[in-house]
Amino acid sequence: MKISISKGNTKLGRIAQFNLLPGVSCSKEAGKTCFVDGCYAKKSLRYPAVQNAWGKNTEIVKHNLFKFYSEMTDFLNTYNGEYFRIHSSGDFIDKNYFKVWLTIIKEFPEIKFLAYTKQFDIVLDGLRGEKKPENLALYISIWEGEKITGPADILHTVYDIPYTAVIPNEGHHVGDAFLCPGDCRSCKVCYHGHRNIHFIKH
Repeated sequence: MKISISKGNTKLGRIAQFNLLPGVSCSKEAGKTCFVDGCYAKKSLRYPAVQNAWGKNTEIVKHNLFKFYSEMTDFLNTYNGEYFRIHSSGDFIDKNYFKVWLTIIKEFPEIKFLAYTKQFDIVLDGLRGEKKPENLALYISIWEGEKITGPADILHTVYDIPYTAVIPNEGHHVGDAFLCPGDCRSCKVCYHGHRNIHFIKH
């Protein structure tokens, strides 16, 4: 059983991505909220091949992180892309998994990695004593109107990690957040990790 890495899709373009099962890898709070009402990735579980691939990935990162590290670095050593998406489905399942990602990202400074997370406790714990790699664009993921508190607030204010918020329509877009145009192929603003981002719910 090997990890499955997608070579891209119609929205992301030819950007490789690594995914886990949604819900299973998400925070308890996310499992009660966005996974129930608004999870984009859950729609893809109707395809058996996708569910099987994400399921295998989830089992590997839960039980064999060395295998994950080895196979991911083997892939990236031959990857010609400039960008890599971590989790268009799923999230950082635990601290050890997040730390392995930090190691991988540091080993490939020429690639820009992108991840959105609701696993605030895990990410904060994993960053203690670490400097976030410059080539990792990491975002706190929230819903419109949700307050950034607790570990998320520490990530935002102490570690200077921006946020992304899902809003119902363009009329709810406020402040200096960048409004996502909905097509990663023509944008890439997220990969620079310097601005708060608003996504319109669809």
